[in-house]
Amino acid sequence: LGTVQLVVQKAAQLTLLSTEVVEDAVVDLLDYVIEHQARKFAWSIDRDGFLGDGTNTFGGVTGVSAALQAGSIVTAGGTTLGDIVLGDLHECVGRVPMYEGFEGKWYMSHYTYHAAILPLLVSLGGTDMRQYEAGGQEMLLGYPVEFTQVLPGQAAAAGDMVVVFGDLRLGMALGLRRTATFRVLSELYAASDQVAIQSTIRRDIVTHSVGDATNAGAITCIKLAATRALAGSAKK
Repeated sequence: LGTVQLVVQKAAQLTLLSTEVVEDAVVDLLDYVIEHQARKFAWSIDRDGFLGDGTNTFGGVTGVSAALQAGSIVTAGGTTLGDIVLGDLHECVGRVPMYEGFEGKWYMSHYTYHAAILPLLVSLGGTDMRQYEAGGQEMLLGYPVEFTQVLPGQAAAAGDMVVVFGDLRLGMALGLRRTATFRVLSELYAASDQVAIQSTIRRDIVTHSVGDATNAGAITCIKLAATRALAGSAKK
């Protein structure tokens, strides 16, 4: 067994509301703000875990995109989502060692799946109108697809990580010393007749199964090529 060290950082949010807004609102704005802040924390965990580069912007977290080594990265043949081919998806699955209890999933944006991946599946044939109408849990090569909007979609650029595959339980550690905690501050801003909603969380995320130069860990990904390869070079 290896050792994974988590150093928790505190993240906080503060929303100010005038007492008139709180009193006159048709809906309960306090509940609305608390729910919004909770969702923002969840979004930030996704963002940092997938895209963190170790800077303060991402709470010091180095996420999947920056942590994975070459053996865990499949590079598409071009710089756009349309350059992803079925072989890239097969390669993602094939590289991951079959750990005991492995429960793999795909992670990508809603746009990437419907604009780039689903057309590949439809092109194979065998799909009828009933399957289009029914919808249901999206599956890819036998593994469920989870949508996360922190991963690039329509705005994906050269070099971006656009698809992730693996078992995050085996490849990452999320430590929570304090789950999302909320306080309503009615006295601190009394002079301006405002009510504040404060929320805090203490957490850290470590991507530890990153592979090496030739071998993948528990997580793999597809990145778009940094530059488009030229079909040939002109001779002078």
